[in-house]
Amino acid sequence: MSFERSAQKEYLESEYGRYREQADAARTDGKPLTAAKYYSQCADVLEELAELETT
Repeated sequence: MSFERSAQKEYLESEYGRYREQADAARTDGKPLTAAKYYSQCADVLEELAELETT
């Protein structure tokens, strides 16, 4: 994996972690719509990671 791809992977993993924390916090705070938005963003980031790893 090239340096650029490695950096992109690190960035996406960081984004996933950030969105996941926000989603979990929103769920705990009783804000299901906000949590759903962040979980959806998590899924989008995971799709990008999967695409990055398969190309």
